[in-house]
Amino acid sequence: MLALGHESYAVCGHDIGGMVAMALAATQRKAVTHLAILDVPLPGWSRWEAIFSAPRVWHFAFHMKEHLPERLLHGREYDYVSTFIFDRAFDHGAHGFEDVEVFAKAFAQPGRVRGGLEWYRAFHKDHADALAWKRTPLEMPVLGLGGDRRWGPEMVGMLKEFATNVAGGSVKDCNHWLAEQRPRETADALLSFLKQAPRGSAS
Repeated sequence: MLALGHESYAVCGHDIGGMVAMALAATQRKAVTHLAILDVPLPGWSRWEAIFSAPRVWHFAFHMKEHLPERLLHGREYDYVSTFIFDRAFDHGAHGFEDVEVFAKAFAQPGRVRGGLEWYRAFHKDHADALAWKRTPLEMPVLGLGGDRRWGPEMVGMLKEFATNVAGGSVKDCNHWLAEQRPRETADALLSFLKQAPRGSAS
């Protein structure tokens, strides 16, 4: 961001992108003015280790297993990606089969599956890092949004463990894919959030 000429900036991340956004905000506190995290449990959360037994994150342990997932997924990328998308959809028309084809072909490129799974294999370090960051709560405004059929009901409570100024909640009739399933509601919430003063009082 500095190379692009930005000394301060807002950050928004969805799913693992939300984990990255939290890490950026925690390590670049003077630069990040606003943090928005969409529909994801975060390393460092008090329930992080407990959720590994929850069916909705069955893939965490599978992806963390070294080498075997790559072998099982080879040649089956479309089946895996399409299942991932449609299992996490409330509105099954939000993604077309053409979209899934693009995602699956990208996932099947050499090194892409291993690269994707390595995110999960770093979870132990991510959790340890986040526990350290939590000792000094974030002060910038934080928005937590999730689908009411996924992580929405837990987003605000979770983020209050990390920050002092948290707002957000659930997007109605939505599962994991907020931007695709409920684009207007998601965009309106983000734009309203970004209009807040960069540093606010605790909520």
